[in-house]
Amino acid sequence: MIDGAVALPVVALTTLAATMTLVLARPRGLPEAAGSVIGAVVAIGFGVSVRDDVFDGIRNTAGILAFLVATMALAGVAEAAGVFRWAAGIALISARGRGWLLYVNLSLLGAVVTLLLSLDVTVVVLTPLVCALVMPLRLDARPFVIACAFVANVASLALPVSNLTNMLIYDLLDISFLDFVRYLAMPNLAVIVVTIGALLLRYRHSLPGAIRVTAHDFHVPRSPFFQWSAVMLALTVVGLLVAGTFGVPFWPVACVGASVLGGAAVARGWMPAASLLRTVAWGLPPFVVAMHVVCAGVVRAMMPWLLALPDAAGALGGPWPVVTAMLAATVGSNGVNNLPMALVVAQLLAEIGRAHV
Repeated sequence: MIDGAVALPVVALTTLAATMTLVLARPRGLPEAAGSVIGAVVAIGFGVSVRDDVFDGIRNTAGILAFLVATMALAGVAEAAGVFRWAAGIALISARGRGWLLYVNLSLLGAVVTLLLSLDVTVVVLTPLVCALVMPLRLDARPFVIACAFVANVASLALPVSNLTNMLIYDLLDISFLDFVRYLAMPNLAVIVVTIGALLLRYRHSLPGAIRVTAHDFHVPRSPFFQWSAVMLALTVVGLLVAGTFGVPFWPVACVGASVLGGAAVARGWMPAASLLRTVAWGLPPFVVAMHVVCAGVVRAMMPWLLALPDAAGALGGPWPVVTAMLAATVGSNGVNNLPMALVVAQLLAEIGRAHV
């Protein structure tokens, strides 16, 4: 008979692995959210997780998810109004016919969008737009798509709003907005520069030498929809930065911006309500909450071993505790995805804090 102290961790890790398999493999087109919900139900059914984990997951992530839903809606309306298309047009014109500079400009545009509006917006909104921009120019779209993917990841470190995992850790550590930026802005800038440089080197033979585009091909939209969207998007971004500086939650600012812009777009007939609703990835909230449930069970089952890790690493002295934590987080993020790993780390840090009070 297997001892319960051994069986529960095995079941918990197996449940997590099976859940991630469903999420990543998506058998028969199963949505990611459905895969995570199935994993949560199985975890509760086997006693790995408990029903209170569901309520804890909703309570702990409600503000973050409200922010993400609002920013997706805000960006979706702005994209429909042509704001991002206009920004991509500026990147195209300012390249002055040089293919490598267009590549850099679009990469930087992706970095700015990621930094200020989250990587989800870059992936959902900007990537298709970049394809629509370069394909009529008869350019190979693959280097540009890969640039969007890489830049969306590496440019999402400097601000709490840039990444869901940032916000999870930001809320947990309860550090100031300015301290977060102070610690991560320069490393993030260095990573962006290195990434764009490496991509340029890798795709130097695939990028065009010259592009025939003139300023006459570029027109600034004059529609009220575009103007209203650009202003509201800019005001919301400024509001988020101000909110962070003064320690105000981000989600109310994002929700107000999305409500005002979305409400105006629907009321004035600029955008159908159904199209507005389709700008949001509605599977994200259940996915995050369900993964919180699964990861809560893993942390609970593994707690005796997990609590021993900081002490074991601390016994090594020097920088090894930090290095050990970084390596564990890196391996875990690549093995099971950064979101569940962030949830595990957040819950583990909270438990370690309570254990050492």
